[in-house]
Amino acid sequence: MELSLQHQPPGVFLGKMILAWVGFVVAAILYCVLHGVVAGNYTVGAKASLRWAITQWGAWPLILPACLWVICYLERRGTLLLGALLGALIAIAAAVAFAYLFDRSLGGHSTWTATLYHMTPIAGGTYLLFMGLALWLSYPSASTHTPAEPASRAGDGATLAVSTGRLHTRIAAEEVEWVRSARNYVELFLGNDAYIMRTSLKDLHMKLPAGRFVRVHRSYLVNSAFVKGLGRESGGGGLFIVMAGGGKVPIGRTYREAAVAALALEGENI
Repeated sequence: MELSLQHQPPGVFLGKMILAWVGFVVAAILYCVLHGVVAGNYTVGAKASLRWAITQWGAWPLILPACLWVICYLERRGTLLLGALLGALIAIAAAVAFAYLFDRSLGGHSTWTATLYHMTPIAGGTYLLFMGLALWLSYPSASTHTPAEPASRAGDGATLAVSTGRLHTRIAAEEVEWVRSARNYVELFLGNDAYIMRTSLKDLHMKLPAGRFVRVHRSYLVNSAFVKGLGRESGGGGLFIVMAGGGKVPIGRTYREAAVAALALEGENI
């Protein structure tokens, strides 16, 4: 199995991860309370519970969504490993900062060195569990595999067998606005709706209606009928295509000239 956080449509994946994140936060707070009970200096009460939850490592999992956002952002640019490493550093730094600052604000005598020593294995372990769960949840099970499509190129009116992650359905090939590669899968976008299909971007391109879809990036295809315009990232960054449904599709450097010419795009200096 190839590791990826991009196998399922964003709504499906994020919904599962929100529930997982709530579970991690609750589990961390419960751990703090139990730690206080075992230590013998925990007093039952809302204020005492809040103090333990904040100072004894329960608050830092609140930063986990930021870690996940960084990882997903970097993976879309082909660097999942860098995202995972950067997310780990953010997790550990946040854990140390939460524990140290809150303990000092309540009159504690923690030091950065001692806090780092205690928090690194706790934060690192929790982070690995969170990321492992994210990878597991994002990977569709065998039940979500869609039937294989014939290798011939689809014509007008043809449909594609796709999945929402839970439900199998068919969509009109000519209504697909843009496509993003997710390694073993591809994501097909129709406005605000997203679907997945078990195939490679190259094979899907061969099945789509001839002349309609243009390869603009090693991970993206766009339907020329839904291209609205061309834009550039702030600060003089890379070019992107604005789709009719509001999506922004990056243009790869090696595809730039051919894509702009094929789509007859104007308005930016390439």
